[in-house]
Amino acid sequence: MTPDKLVQIATENNEPEWFIQKRRMALDVMDELPLPEIQRFDFHNWQMTPDVSNELEHHCHPIKITY
Repeated sequence: MTPDKLVQIATENNEPEWFIQKRRMALDVMDELPLPEIQRFDFHNWQMTPDVSNELEHHCHPIKITY
């Protein structure tokens, strides 16, 4: 996004001047920051859900057949 476009959008939304200045400063900082480095992970060995099989038996009531 260009600074001119940022000001145009902010003006259309009736944003106060101090807020537009904050947005400009944030845009400058964003341009200076490096992009994050993408790392690879082996997700195949990750346990995605907690092992609650034993816990559920103690906390759940049996399902009643109602038909």
